[in-house]
Amino acid sequence: MAYVTDAVRELTQNRIRAGVAWLDENAPLLWRRNMYGIRNYRAIFRAKNQLNDAGVLALAFESREDLANSIGYVTRTSIAGEFDLSTQTLKNLGFKIDKDCGVTTTLLNEEWREYLRADVESISLGPENHHQGKTENA
Repeated sequence: MAYVTDAVRELTQNRIRAGVAWLDENAPLLWRRNMYGIRNYRAIFRAKNQLNDAGVLALAFESREDLANSIGYVTRTSIAGEFDLSTQTLKNLGFKIDKDCGVTTTLLNEEWREYLRADVESISLGPENHHQGKTENA
């Protein structure tokens, strides 16, 4: 990953905290569970914010079929339309990159994964990994 200044990392973390608060208020109750899949008893962070239908926002609402687009996918775009979220609001909540501020896809994915790590560490992953909270990228 390219060098990221402390200021850009802090900005990204602040935006993610705001995004988590927004999701806690607006998303289905168990939205955090949608961020992970299980492979070989390991929790795999599956959000990819560069993709309209696989970013944190889309995955948080994937159980809401009423928000699906015409081909059946819940997307950042469909949610933004439902909740009247502007492009700048999506950036401010950590759901979209912000090249003008140096918030890249790689940084956004990394910081979301790190922020939500405590949640996944509490998941029981299987007998040999019980309570070890092992995670990896998809």
